[in-house]
Amino acid sequence: MQKHRFYLKGSAAEVAWLNRQADAGYQLAAIHGCTYQFEATPTAKHVVAEYLPKTTLDLMTPVFKPFATHVFHDDLAVVYSPVTPEQRVVNDDAQYRLAAYRHARDVALNWLNGWVLAIWLLMSAAIVLSSQLQATPLLTRILLTSLGLGAALIVLGIVIGARAALRCHRKVCRLIQVTGDDQDTWKPTFHVLFKHQASRR
Repeated sequence: MQKHRFYLKGSAAEVAWLNRQADAGYQLAAIHGCTYQFEATPTAKHVVAEYLPKTTLDLMTPVFKPFATHVFHDDLAVVYSPVTPEQRVVNDDAQYRLAAYRHARDVALNWLNGWVLAIWLLMSAAIVLSSQLQATPLLTRILLTSLGLGAALIVLGIVIGARAALRCHRKVCRLIQVTGDDQDTWKPTFHVLFKHQASRR
């Protein structure tokens, strides 16, 4: 059985959904992008997701035989296995989770920017095209309707993209506090200005 869901790989929401599927009798078998493959079994086990380096994944796969794995863009992977928290291979994966959530936040912001730019360019093209045609009431109505629809799509894209980026940003802030890794994080700057003052007499 296949199901399609859009989750950040290894996130708590994804693991909770996978464990609900296990409670319903479907064991995770593989993950390909946003497609999750399940096998029906009466003894489906709950899964734990661990972030780890890809080199560790290559070494542990033959021994632990995880249900599924997913490799991110760089040397980072997430493994889904039926281990208890005491049997985990990586005891502290907060550093890897931080890298994954930072990447997810950047992707959400890039999608938001791309969506707004693409719709804005389409709206601009519609305005330029309509200026080349003879103005009629029907053309005006079509143009205004398409501009209104474009504005609504821009607002919808901003809301969805901003929500996704904000969720990831909250996780990033929490993980920065846990790990202390504030590299590439904006920090406020302070300026102290000294002015020459006339001495008192």
